[in-house]
Amino acid sequence: IYLSDPGDHRVLVLDQQGTVLRSVGREGRGPGEMAAPRALSVAGDTLRVLDFGNDQVHVFTLPGLFVRSYGGLPGTSIAGVAFNASGAGVIARHGLRNVLALRFGPSGELGSSLGAPSTPPDLQYDFAAGKADLAAGRIPPALRNYSAPALADDGSAWVLHIVDGTVDRYSSADSLLWKAT
Repeated sequence: IYLSDPGDHRVLVLDQQGTVLRSVGREGRGPGEMAAPRALSVAGDTLRVLDFGNDQVHVFTLPGLFVRSYGGLPGTSIAGVAFNASGAGVIARHGLRNVLALRFGPSGELGSSLGAPSTPPDLQYDFAAGKADLAAGRIPPALRNYSAPALADDGSAWVLHIVDGTVDRYSSADSLLWKAT
């Protein structure tokens, strides 16, 4: 079991009984070092860790040896990310730049966009208005763009619209295959 430990800037590896076997990474800004690991995935024979504190993805072997890091993914501090066995990924964009998710390759090269926001994105979120909407039982419009991605080994992708409870499925060529609620 691989468990992100952002407080101690590492990933813990546990057995099925919860015993810590080892840790991967350490605090810092250098190769294999993390400031705040948030999301992780076993992709093929590698462990990929989204480190939003350093705005990077770190790649380790499953036993924990550092392989490489890459950056340049926009919005890692707020985003969910999914990887497939080849190491390609999809990162949530929550409506920023008019997309819900963005594909990227195994080395971090940016790819195509998936989905359109439910409501126009507002970069200046009004917390008072959002709180009033919630108190009145309404969903603040900006929250309707929050999404979570998933990526299959064949390159097909899913984008979950968290608040609306809908899922979009895209082909590996980015065409919308279906939408479900």
